[in-house]
Amino acid sequence: MLHLLLAFAVFQSPTVLQSQGDGFPLIGQLHFEGGAERSIVEIELREEGDVTVLERTTSNPAGQFRFDGVKVGRYWVVIESGQYQWVKHRLDVDIRTFGLINLELSLYPRS
Repeated sequence: MLHLLLAFAVFQSPTVLQSQGDGFPLIGQLHFEGGAERSIVEIELREEGDVTVLERTTSNPAGQFRFDGVKVGRYWVVIESGQYQWVKHRLDVDIRTFGLINLELSLYPRS
């Protein structure tokens, strides 16, 4: 079951912008819902075909995570955990994106 709260770009002043070639930082926040216990979670950034893992990171205990250098393209942000229902969120980064990408995802306990 896929649970998505919000994905959007936050606009920053031109002095702090990175070029599109460098990619953009993606800052994420996990929300532990429905009685889900907080824990450190592994998150994957996959290419559009959903097979190749481009990067892995782990959240901190507060549910925050980060990927750097996310370039223009279509991706999947995936969490496959035995503790939570799996999450698969499509992320589109296009030429209008600049600054910082914020992503919030909800995690629910496995039934």
